[in-house]
This record gives sequence, C-alpha cells and structure tokens, in this order.
Amino acid sequence: MLMRILGGGLVCLSATLIGWYIGGSGGRRAGGLMELKKSLILLKSQIDHAIYTLPQAFGNISHKVAAPLDGFYKRLAEKPDSWADEALRLSGSNLHKDDLANLSLLGASLGQGDTLVQINSIDMVIAAIDDTLNQLTVKNRSDTKMWRSLGVVGGLLITIALL
Repeated sequence: MLMRILGGGLVCLSATLIGWYIGGSGGRRAGGLMELKKSLILLKSQIDHAIYTLPQAFGNISHKVAAPLDGFYKRLAEKPDSWADEALRLSGSNLHKDDLANLSLLGASLGQGDTLVQINSIDMVIAAIDDTLNQLTVKNRSDTKMWRSLGVVGGLLITIALL
C-alpha cells in the first residue's frame, strides 16, 4: 500500500511539474524576444551613432547580449553574409519560428542600402517584436494558469485512477 501511495505521489508531482514547465514557455519566449529587441537596439545605435561597419557592430554587440544571441553575433562578425544561416541556428532557442523569420528578413536588408534604410528595417522588426510581446502578455496570463492547473488536476486524476 505504501508503494502505491508513493507511486501516486510521484505521478502527481511529475504531472504538476510538466504543467508548470509548459505554462512557463510563453515567459521564456518573451525573455528571448526582449533580449533580441535589446540586441537590435544596440545594432541600431552602432550603425547610426557610432558609425561602425556591420562586422564591427556585430562584434561589439556579441559582448553585450546573452546566449544564444552572443554566439549569433560573434559568427556574424566573422562572416556577415551568413545572416539567414545563423538565424536558422537559433531555432533551438526560445524564439518562435515567426520571430526567426522576421530576423531572417532583416538580414536581407542589412548592408544593402544606406544607414537610413538599415535603421528603418531594424525599427520595423523592433515594432513587430513589440506587437508580439503585447500579444504574449495577454495570452500568457490565461495559458500559464490553465497549464499549471491542468498539470495539478491531471496528476491527481491519474493518481486516483491508478489507486
């Protein structure tokens, strides 16, 4: 009987932890988007005010952002033409495929025009990130509660069914 209770407790705990993990995924994406926005604001200032070349700007930014964006910018500093390939390498991060698609589109316009065109392109991506963050804030409130509650209730139901 003790083994059944112990097993049921482990099942309940596991389901609860899974619910908490899934419920926090939106927050992890929002954190990744905030870091991406920070890096783009730094890139914009490097291009606009500091008057660095793109490889120099990428190298400067790589020291100021967190992983995995630091590696992204380090690799771009070495090979600036590989923007789309490097954006695909970020697919293992907390960023969604739509976020990476916006980032890939930005790479197509960087280095192609004058600084004003590049800054406008960066501003468009920052605006898209802001819109996504606003949508995530609303969505995360309900989704987090739902997944966490579902984990607890699901774990209890499975435990009751097994006992």
